[in-house]
Amino acid sequence: MQYINTPAGRIAIQEPSLPTSFMKYSRLYGFRGTEPVPEEQYVIQYVVETIANSLEPVEETVTKLVEDLNNKGVRRSEKRWIRSTVLGIVRPVFSGRISVDGGYAISEHYKPIVPWTLMQKAMAKLK
Repeated sequence: MQYINTPAGRIAIQEPSLPTSFMKYSRLYGFRGTEPVPEEQYVIQYVVETIANSLEPVEETVTKLVEDLNNKGVRRSEKRWIRSTVLGIVRPVFSGRISVDGGYAISEHYKPIVPWTLMQKAMAKLK
């Protein structure tokens, strides 16, 4: 715990909680505005879980995800999946976080689709 000295004496300062962010995207897969889209959220969960838990190299995992999503007829804005769009799913916003000043703040607008620990695991695999 941190303390500051004031004319009234020494005061304990409560540790700050994770900051929040008011940032909103104009368009975000998995959401219409800030309302969740269940079919798209399923895809986000599938991609993040597969990358996070795969024992194969990331390149192979992503290639298989692209093929699988396209073969199953899953579309994003009527387009087929490509490598970059699959990789774009591994973003903190899908765990209810927004990147702020080198860290992550809790989003005021987007509820988590996948747990933060799972997203961190997937992000670490992409580094």
